[in-house]
Amino acid sequence: MRTTRLALGAAALGLTLSLAATAMAEQRVKGAEFVKPGTSVEQLYPQLIPLPITQEEIDLFLDRSGKVVAWAKEHKEQWKAIDKAPDAFTALAGLEVWKTVDLTSGEFIAVVIKLKIVQELESGNLDLIMLKQQYEFMRTMADNPQIPPESREELKKNLATLKSMLEGFENYPADNRTLYRSNKDKIDAALTAVESIGKDESNKGGAKPAAPKANGGDDKHESAPAAPKQDG
Repeated sequence: MRTTRLALGAAALGLTLSLAATAMAEQRVKGAEFVKPGTSVEQLYPQLIPLPITQEEIDLFLDRSGKVVAWAKEHKEQWKAIDKAPDAFTALAGLEVWKTVDLTSGEFIAVVIKLKIVQELESGNLDLIMLKQQYEFMRTMADNPQIPPESREELKKNLATLKSMLEGFENYPADNRTLYRSNKDKIDAALTAVESIGKDESNKGGAKPAAPKANGGDDKHESAPAAPKQDG
């Protein structure tokens, strides 16, 4: 009986340690757990904005991203097919590359978005003042009785997303900027390489993904610009 109890205790301890190790592995990139099937990039931004970036996450990205880019360029059709998939994150997770680089698609997406956000903040491309002005404009538009009901619902949805983003920026970790500055050249080069995936080599001047900006010049105010999408 004692032996059986010891065996069961050891098995339970082994299971506990295994689960703990799995949890730790999943936390290599904070926010990776938010990258789920059916989730959009727009939904991820409010969740990822207030999260800290660690040097370990940066090192992981710098070490693995080049391998992901190399694989993607060797398998262009598979990578491009992600854009046409019903669920982009599910399609991305199904690629063979993650089995060879010791990185999950969730970790990759989360760290790319987090680094892109701080890059845009530091470069000045992300204008929080304009973002707040856009929020106020959209809030006024949402109360306009002349807007069709279906457009108003879409506007309210975008308004809620934008509000969440602004709240996230109010609590944005200052250390994220410090870490970015310390690794700026390497991060910028790696992000540029990631953004080049799937682009037509003959069209190097093509658009690249940007962080969310206010778009006061857009005539379709009722649809409002959403958070940025990473180009596949």
